[in-house]
Amino acid sequence: MSALEQQELDAKGNEHARKEKLRNVFGLGVRVLLVVAFGLIVSALVVLAWHYLGPKEYWWVSENKLQTISTVLFSGTLFVFLGLYIRDRV
Repeated sequence: MSALEQQELDAKGNEHARKEKLRNVFGLGVRVLLVVAFGLIVSALVVLAWHYLGPKEYWWVSENKLQTISTVLFSGTLFVFLGLYIRDRV
């Protein structure tokens, strides 16, 4: 194998490594966003549950805000996107 052929092979290998690094960074970003979204959903469910199950003296969320939380949580749109992502990964 000549030096020129070896350089071409090295260049192709380096290009592949750069593409894989970009994919890995993108995948990490998507995972971080999923963890943040999951944390927000769990937090919203805890707030909603506390509001309906806790004593009235400890309620701090207004009805308008509760309606917004309920709309976001139970609209299904967020769960569709999460389901599509998980389906592709499994």
